[in-house]
Amino acid sequence: MGVGAAEVWKSTGWHYWSGSGTRSSLVGRDGPPVPPTGYFRPPIGWNGPGRWRVGKPVRKPRCGGAPSAGRVLGVVSDGVDVRRAVAADAEAVAGVWLRSFAAALPGVRRAHDDDGVRWWIRDVVVQELETWVATDDDRVVGMLALDGAELEQLYLEPQWRGRGVGDRLVALAKRRRPEGLGLWTFQVNGPARRFYERHDFTETDRTDGARNEEHEPDVRYVWQPGGRGEEEGAQA
Repeated sequence: MGVGAAEVWKSTGWHYWSGSGTRSSLVGRDGPPVPPTGYFRPPIGWNGPGRWRVGKPVRKPRCGGAPSAGRVLGVVSDGVDVRRAVAADAEAVAGVWLRSFAAALPGVRRAHDDDGVRWWIRDVVVQELETWVATDDDRVVGMLALDGAELEQLYLEPQWRGRGVGDRLVALAKRRRPEGLGLWTFQVNGPARRFYERHDFTETDRTDGARNEEHEPDVRYVWQPGGRGEEEGAQA
């Protein structure tokens, strides 16, 4: 039986079911119950209708043990603090994401409108992922989201690029995931690719973009501990 309309949110592994199809056709007999309509988290290892990967792998092992939300980790460049995101940060985080995407990827078609992105940030990224914010005088200027061993999101206010905030967020991600990290980014995003390469991420795969929502060619990077010069002071 067909699965009907199925949508996969980039970087989260959350899927939308329009209501057509059956429970078994979507997640299998051992999958979680699926509501008549709405978003759900598939079981680990399930790749969804048509084996979508949506920019990043759908397989999402969870990781616990994070510090309590709101804890200040330490001061970074220019007096910026880094702390766990809280629900009240969602609107500011979404604004950073939207402005950063527009500045860095003007030629990439976004799969969701502003309201859809705000919903995703509020109800998924801040609530479900391990999300950190960089703040300057309580204003969010950067965000990092981790999901298991995946570096899911890293976005900065455009005017804060090149000031060391991105470096500190990557260093934080490595401390939080000392066994290694993986991520996907678009092939067209040369500055992001060079940034990750400077931080010892190694390219391991490329696709034509057929399996991500933007249909934009993407590239996979992986970091393993013990690489060359992990903290060389590259500014981002």
